[in-house]
This record gives sequence, C-alpha cells and structure tokens, in this order.
Amino acid sequence: MATSVHSATVGDTNALGENITPDHGSDRDMNSEPQTKGALPDDTAWRFPTADEILQELSQEFTSEEKERVWTEASDAVKAYYDRLLVRWKEEMDTLLVYAGVSSAVMTAFIVESYKLLQPDPTDVTVAVLKQISTQLNSFTISPPFVNVTQVDQSASATHAPFRAPSSAIWLNALWFSSLVFSLGSALLALFVKQWIYEATVGGNSRESARLRQHRLNGLLQWRVGTIVVVLPIMLQLASILFLGGLVLLLWTLHAAVATVASLLVGILFTFFLTVTILPVFRSDCSYRSPASLAIYVILRHIRNTTMENIRRICKVLDRWYAALRLRCGSPKVSFLHQFAYNRRYLSTWRGRDQNDIHNQLGAIDRAILTTAYSTTIDTKFVSDMPVVFSDLPPHEVTRCFVDICNFMEGEWGDRGIQQRLLDDPTTLPRISCYGLRHILARPDKGTKAWVDDIAKIFRYYTLGREPTERFVEFAFKTLCQLAVESLTYKTIYGSAYVVLSRFYDQQKAHHTYDTLCHE
Repeated sequence: MATSVHSATVGDTNALGENITPDHGSDRDMNSEPQTKGALPDDTAWRFPTADEILQELSQEFTSEEKERVWTEASDAVKAYYDRLLVRWKEEMDTLLVYAGVSSAVMTAFIVESYKLLQPDPTDVTVAVLKQISTQLNSFTISPPFVNVTQVDQSASATHAPFRAPSSAIWLNALWFSSLVFSLGSALLALFVKQWIYEATVGGNSRESARLRQHRLNGLLQWRVGTIVVVLPIMLQLASILFLGGLVLLLWTLHAAVATVASLLVGILFTFFLTVTILPVFRSDCSYRSPASLAIYVILRHIRNTTMENIRRICKVLDRWYAALRLRCGSPKVSFLHQFAYNRRYLSTWRGRDQNDIHNQLGAIDRAILTTAYSTTIDTKFVSDMPVVFSDLPPHEVTRCFVDICNFMEGEWGDRGIQQRLLDDPTTLPRISCYGLRHILARPDKGTKAWVDDIAKIFRYYTLGREPTERFVEFAFKTLCQLAVESLTYKTIYGSAYVVLSRFYDQQKAHHTYDTLCHE
C-alpha cells in the first residue's frame, strides 16, 4: 500500500479539525509538564472588561420589550404632566384676559375725567377776566362830571399766573395711570403666553414626539414661563389695589362722609386680601393659595436660606477658634455652636412642604381617604370594605375612621336615621364596629380614659346582626372576651360576650375552637 507523506506546516489541521504544529524537539522544554485536559486557565491573561464590553453586557440584560415598556410609561407620564400644565396655563390666561379687559375699561372711564385735573382749565382765564371786570365796575365812583376807578388793574397778572396742579390730583392720576399700565401690561403678556402655549403644544405618542415634548418642556422651565404666568395675576391684583387707593383719595377731596364709608369698605377688603394671601405662606394646609402667596413664600424662603447659610459660615469660623482654644486647655467638646454650624436645615419648596406634611400625617390622610369615599357617595360598599385595609392604618386611626363614619351618619340623618339604617342593613356597621373593637386591643394606650371612651363610641353600634356566620361569631366572641378582661370598667362588654356564648355556642351548638375555649 502506497502512502503519501507530506510535511505539516503551521495552520494545518488534521481530520478532527485540530491545529497541527511542526515537532521541533530541540526547541521543546524537556522539563515542562505536558498540558492536560481540564487544566486551569492562565490567570495572568485576565483583565477587567472594557467600557464597550460593559455597555454590551448591560444592553443585553433586558429585552427590547422591557425597554419599550419603560420608555412608553415614562413618555406617557411626561405627556400627562405637560398637557395638564399647558391646559392650566391656558385657562388662567383666558380668565385673566376677561378680567383685564373689564378692569381696563372701568379705569379708562375714570382716567378720562381725572387727567383734566393735571392741566389748566381753558375757562379759568375767561372767568378771571370777567371777575376783574366785575371788580372794576364795583369800584367805580361817580362824581359828575368825573368817574373815578379805585381798583387796580390786575387782569394781566391774573391771566398769566403759572398753573400748578394740586398734589391730590397728581397722586390720583399717578395711582390710576399706574393701575391702567399694570392692567394693560398683564393683558398683553397674557396674549404672549397664549401664543407660547400654542407653539409649545406637541401631539402624538411616538418616541420622536416624546423627545420634542421634553425639549419644549425644558425650554419652558429654562426660560421661566411658569414665573411669568404666576406674575400676571399679581399684576392684576396690584392694579386693583392702586385703583381702589386712587378712588379713596378722590373721595376724600370731594366729600368726607362718602370717603369715610368707602375707606372703611376698602380697608375691610384689603384686610381680607392680605389675610388670605399671607396665611398659605405659613400654613401648608390652607386652601387660600394664590400666585401672590407663592411669590411671597419663594422670597421668604430665599431670604431665610441665604441668611441662615451666612450665619452658619460665621459660626464655622467661630467654632474653629473655639476648638483651637479648647485644644490648648484640654480635649474639645462638641458645642452647640458646632452643631448649629454643621446642621443644615433648609426651608423646603412650595411643593416639598406639602410632601413633608403628608408624611407627618400619613395615617390621618389614609383614614380620611376611606371616610371621604363613603361620605361623598353614601355607598355602604366602602364601609364594608374598610376592615380589609384597617391593618394598614395605625391602631388609633382605625378608631377615628369608625368615629368619622358614625359622625357623618349622625350629621346626615340623626340618631333615628342611624337606627333605621341598622335595621335596614344589620350587617355592615356591626361588622365594622367589631373590627374596630378588635383593633382597639392593638393600641398601646390600654387602660387610659381615651381608650375606654373609644370603646364606648364603637360599642354603641355593635350587634351580631341577622344570621351571622360562624367565623364572625368566633371573631366577635374572642374580641368581647378580651375586652371584658382588659376593660373592667365597661361591664356591658361582659354581658355581650355572655350573650354570644349562650346563644350560639350553647343553644345553637356552634363549634368551639381552641381559641374560643381559651378565651372562655
């Protein structure tokens, strides 16, 4: 059999596809061990992944569907916020234009008459001349054949005297013209804002539309369009204040009695305006919010934060001096000056203040959501579903929730109305009252007067109702037994527990559980 032999070169492969290299025995290290299958990799060749490799790894971690979902949800959220913002601004500008038009028309009617007080009356010269003639005629003395005139002719000096407007007329026109400028200026800026809103409107839900919408939103925020929208109502309010001030000034120059009545009414109006404007600055729960309140709060916040920051800088310097002095005398202690200097407490923003108050009143607000759902719809479904989320509320808020429902019923229908509804629906209110009594047992203030009073408020509406379920009977029995032991001053609960025991467990032979036997 003839065999063909040829030399192997670098890069040749055998039938298994393995790389074949020439055998150079003289170049091989005889002391090296042959490489075996499954040997550990060479750790000297390891390296950290490059930026491109990390980016590729992260891009492959989530699917395209997940990425599309996130982009869609984010775009929809921005679109909803953007659309609400533009609609609110447009409605405010429409209302402002109507009021600015009416106020400008009223101001113009008054200014047409008031600006005449700043210039001389053309009839004054004629009146002065006629007065001079009358004076001269009265001064004639007739002694025939002579006619003497004793009055000196002052007509020339009287007719050429310089005109000086009264100070009241100057202040009156200054107030009214300033009011007209603010009113017309706010109307003009409102027209500009409506044009900006029209140009900023972006439709569609595509990725390109989302990018354009975000670009427009960034522009609105960067160029302070929202600040202009806030300033315009303030300008109109200032215009109204200036107009009323000029009106009072005019009345004081005409008639004291009328001016007194008008000043009293304007004073009451100004007091109310200042009250409803300043209250929201210091109380976040006040509903009298307005652009003027926001502007005052922003100014005070900036002044307060800036002042406190400067004071802290001074305190830091003093604290370093104090620490150096203490090092010479002994070990330095953390002083009040040090705590104040490095404890930064900035006044929150207008919206951040609301979030802080919500966090501090979280339980009360959640409880109000439940009670408001019932009081606004009068649907017993919301009452019957309350025990489902009672565990999410603090124990004392559970009691308040039940008390709020009962107070609403009493205010809406009276005591007789509640009793009638207990007859019509003997399940909903008794069930929630039983859950309320159960949650009272979880309160940390057991034995206090407030705890006992809350038991009385809830137990007033407790009853098993018609044909209660065995599970509800067990739940009520355990609750009443524990309350009877822990609230010894309220004896009625013990009697109710005995009624449940004799009626359902003794007469109707309800099944006892281990818990009910232990409670018994």
